[in-house]
Amino acid sequence: MRAIFFTSVLLVFTWGFAEQDRLPPYLGNDWPSYITIGAGAFNFHKETKAAQLQLEFRYRPKFKRPAPLLGVTATHKGTFFIYGGFVFDLFFSDTIILTPAFAAGYYEKGGGKDLGYPLEFRSCIELAYQFPNRSRLGIQLYHLSNASISHKNPGEESLLITYGIPIR
Repeated sequence: MRAIFFTSVLLVFTWGFAEQDRLPPYLGNDWPSYITIGAGAFNFHKETKAAQLQLEFRYRPKFKRPAPLLGVTATHKGTFFIYGGFVFDLFFSDTIILTPAFAAGYYEKGGGKDLGYPLEFRSCIELAYQFPNRSRLGIQLYHLSNASISHKNPGEESLLITYGIPIR
């Protein structure tokens, strides 16, 4: 399952770099940054799941892809993950956007799941609908893992509903 997920994310990233200029015409050079909030389930397919909240800043510099990403996620069990990485949007139409992302950061288990090491890597995919005002409503799936730099590497998957607010 994880190998399929990572392969899919890699293929989407590769496709995204090949499709650098595919943006809806109305965006032009006016491509906003986003504050994205999310809520969902941490480790959603296991018995040790937890409620999760997330906050991200997706900066859009003049170059279009990849764009910097900063974020924090926390669970009701005191687990948190602070991360930075890269994100970019793949437009299937003016309203449907697939957004892969990759980040690395500091993980603190709190009262939640022990992932084996404080340095964790996050690979993510989000599918969103973009409204006329450019806000976005989406569903996000990500995998968090230490990439086997520790002897313990159970990993975890999260599933969230996201809402992106465009900022200038």
